[in-house]
Amino acid sequence: MLWSTNKGLFAWHPVLLAATAGLCRLWARDRLLAAALLLALAGRVYVVGSWDYWHGMVGFGQRFFVDCAPPFMVGLGVLLEVLARRVRWRVLAGAGVALAAWNIGLFVQYGLGLIPRDSGFAWPDVLYNQFVFLPRLAWQRVIAPLSPWSLLVIASAGALLLLWVGWRRSRAQGGRKPC
Repeated sequence: MLWSTNKGLFAWHPVLLAATAGLCRLWARDRLLAAALLLALAGRVYVVGSWDYWHGMVGFGQRFFVDCAPPFMVGLGVLLEVLARRVRWRVLAGAGVALAAWNIGLFVQYGLGLIPRDSGFAWPDVLYNQFVFLPRLAWQRVIAPLSPWSLLVIASAGALLLLWVGWRRSRAQGGRKPC
């Protein structure tokens, strides 16, 4: 149920694996809170896993864990707090974007019918769709039809956003103030 290609929790939502690791890390700081949250999640896994339709039938992903978002958020927060001391913020942001892109890609594949709604998927097919088919589809339907001016405006806005984030970060760290 956790790793199944038929809407398994961690296969479809890998950010929740990181959140669970954060809950395990919380054990060193607050055993009572960590035990309560992990026990609640384990209870949910047991209850949902003992049902014949644990996969949620035709819904996207593991929808029976939606109401477990608060414990997962606590775990993700703990993990980000620990990693923020050891890893550069750009790496953490990149990992967050990659995890979000993975989930968005799965959602698009599911919506297009590339992933069966009532059974598991084959990893080679999903990986091909994520890294070859969907980027090609995005290029053909979204990016290529844009005018060169639109692309220039989008690229300029992205560059300005990156410059602004870097400037704010350097000011927060006591860097040189702009003229």
